[in-house]
Amino acid sequence: MKTLVNLLILSQLLLISCVGEGDSLLTFEDNSNGSNNGDNTSSDLCLSFENSQPGVITPTISGSSVTIDWANVISEADSFSVTIEGPPNFNPITSTKPMTFDSLMDGAYTARVTYSKIGCNDIFSTQNFVIDTTVDCTAWDAATVASSTNVDYLAGGNINVSWGGGNITGQNSFNVVVTGASPDETITNSNPANFTGLNPGSHTATITYFKTGCNNKVLVAGSGNVPVSFSQNVLPALSSCTGCHGSSGNYTANLHSEYSETTTSCGVSESRVIAGNGATSAFYRKISSADCGAEMGTGPYGSLTTAQRDMIRTWIDEGALDN
Repeated sequence: MKTLVNLLILSQLLLISCVGEGDSLLTFEDNSNGSNNGDNTSSDLCLSFENSQPGVITPTISGSSVTIDWANVISEADSFSVTIEGPPNFNPITSTKPMTFDSLMDGAYTARVTYSKIGCNDIFSTQNFVIDTTVDCTAWDAATVASSTNVDYLAGGNINVSWGGGNITGQNSFNVVVTGASPDETITNSNPANFTGLNPGSHTATITYFKTGCNNKVLVAGSGNVPVSFSQNVLPALSSCTGCHGSSGNYTANLHSEYSETTTSCGVSESRVIAGNGATSAFYRKISSADCGAEMGTGPYGSLTTAQRDMIRTWIDEGALDN
């Protein structure tokens, strides 16, 4: 009998934790006593660092010397290094931006820029280059990479890069690199270059042409934002909330139409989401603070990370699209 009583008490506590007193069936009110222990601040810090990129490396060749530079400095890093590998087993490590290496032998080299942060995985970029003092690069240096460029930033993590101008006489190859909110992605010898599955956020597309023994021809095609996708970004984040908002919960959370419906928040009837205004939307306020009942997305019934909360706010700011 004592065991049966304990089970009844436990079931009542679980019910209260999901639906607070006075909650309606389709409301954001949640008066449970969960804490924000689900957020892993340390992991979030590493995630932010590891999603950064040193950017495209630009080797500038002059005779037997090369200067290594790259697009951006990662301020969150504790240190960085520049390494070049090539004949004869030449592997210096430096910590200067940019860095010049003199008196190199003719041959193929790889430049690597690495950033380090204690407790996190290193991030790096690499770029191949060739020292060939027998090549005349005058005409190559004067050539134009492209007469026009077009970059489309699409929901679902797609970036399409195209340009006019054709090939540069004497080229060995070319590539398109996208850097930013995702790890670097490269497509070689393809115009247009169509990238898929990139993270939402800011990205930059760069076109580079290569000729052995000459400086690379580099053109930044464009920078812009890949929008947050409701189906591919928002819904997967909310999948952790099924303890209270799943098939057995009161708010399914997986239908886009439900976000435009009215809810009662702090005694005020309002739309769950105000498209274009994440900060004041009832949905975002309930997953980011406890100023009106307990904060949702915390505790043992499903947790949202800080990055996921920020992503949901960005989705609302971008118009809360059903994309």
